[in-house]
Parts: sequence; structure tokens; C-alpha cells
Amino acid sequence: MTKHYYGTKRVTAWEQDSKGGDEGYAVRYADGYTSWSPKDVFEEAYQPVDAMSFSGALSALKEGRSVWRSGWADDIKLVLMPDRSDEWETGTIYIVDLQDALFFKWVPGDDDLTANDWQIA
Repeated sequence: MTKHYYGTKRVTAWEQDSKGGDEGYAVRYADGYTSWSPKDVFEEAYQPVDAMSFSGALSALKEGRSVWRSGWADDIKLVLMPDRSDEWETGTIYIVDLQDALFFKWVPGDDDLTANDWQIA
């Protein structure tokens, strides 16, 4: 029985035409495997890390990365609190400074949820 899947992963890619002249991207995965993808297929599936949707930013947070939006002060970022046994709530998004000092819980607004200017900090 076939199923539909939706996935996200971080890759490194560069534009490279196929030997037949089709536009596309060479794609390198975390394990070093490299493949080729047609341009339209690749661009539908991947977003640059400096122009992500909120879902891309949330995926980055779940991977342990910090994120921010274009135009935010450059001395703050968001982090997803990992499992810890202190006063901070696990699984909660916090605004922190560049030294990872916690400020407060963060809840996205409508503009954050629909923005495409999220970046990995």
C-alpha cells in the first residue's frame, strides 16, 4: 500500500545543470551522499536558511538550532528549551541573548506564523 510522506532535512546544494542540460541542483546530504534534483522539484521542497517559513524555523529549533527573524535586534534569538531539570519549561520557546541568558517565554503572533524571513541565528 502506498502512502504520502512529508519530510524536512537540512542539505547543502548548488545549482548544476544535468548532463542533458536540464536546470537543477546538486544536493549533498548530512551523510555525504550527493544526488541531483530538478530545479522545480528542489525549490518546492527546500527553502534557503536565510528566508525560511515558520515551519522551517520550528524544524530548526527542534534540531537544537536558534533562529530569529530578519529585522529583529541582532542581540536576541529564539531557542527551544531542551530537557532540563531547572526552573525553565522543557519544550517551550524562549527569547535569549547571544550568551544564552533566558529572557522570557515567546509565543508567535500571526505575522510570525506567516512570515518567510526566518533565519538560523
